[in-house]
Amino acid sequence: GDPLAQAHTLVGIELARGLLARVAGRAVPATALRFPWRGRPHAPGLAHFSISHAGEWVGCAVASDGVLGFDLECPEAGATRDVADWSVREAVIKAAGADLAAAARVVFAGDTAELDGRHWCLQRAPAPAGCVAHLVLAAPAEIELVPPRAIAETSAFDERIPAGRHAP
Repeated sequence: GDPLAQAHTLVGIELARGLLARVAGRAVPATALRFPWRGRPHAPGLAHFSISHAGEWVGCAVASDGVLGFDLECPEAGATRDVADWSVREAVIKAAGADLAAAARVVFAGDTAELDGRHWCLQRAPAPAGCVAHLVLAAPAEIELVPPRAIAETSAFDERIPAGRHAP
């Protein structure tokens, strides 16, 4: 497989484990995380989490209550699509556990988004220069967000990554 994709996966899993452990107050083994073929990744009995990666960057968010979606986009030079628009759409479909085909049905304005009659709280998230990131939550909640880190700068097992607390 692709070494960069493998690194994204490992770093994402470790970021999720670290944030889930902080919220749960106990260690969370990688085997506790579930990544269903269709549907939202989850850890049964633990807080909801969302992982995103773009280019050489990986980020993760965990909600104290309710589901969330997190998306990070880092366009390549000369990209023509509106990455902010896509970031919102992808964060919504992640939160909803929907497939990419649902992205066309996402409607959003200001700090709200809607998909198939379900409403979501929307906010921009910290992102590296030249990138954009969004969080989508079912309701305002305290979240833990690891600011995106470059694969080359971060060990997948580095527990020193700072987390920010955000409340939409």
